[in-house]
Amino acid sequence: MIVWEGYFDRIMYQIEPVDGYGTSLAYYYHMLLGWNDEEAPWRVEKPKEALEQFKTINKTSLDPKTVEVLDEICHLFILGIKNNVEIFIERD
Repeated sequence: MIVWEGYFDRIMYQIEPVDGYGTSLAYYYHMLLGWNDEEAPWRVEKPKEALEQFKTINKTSLDPKTVEVLDEICHLFILGIKNNVEIFIERD
């Protein structure tokens, strides 16, 4: 799946911190760790946790196209988890 980085940014900024701190995928995103490296794709360490974070997002705060992208990301994570495959994020 290829998406405009702006949609991904909007989605990631909607993930609420836990006890004031980012966790799981949101932590890596906000700290620019791993996934932002342009040399290689970054493997999502805990896809189930990342999916749960995506599911907590209040969709009413997003525009319709960003909601569509979020739903597709969730769908891909569900498929990846179900089929026990690694999930990667690459910034291109």
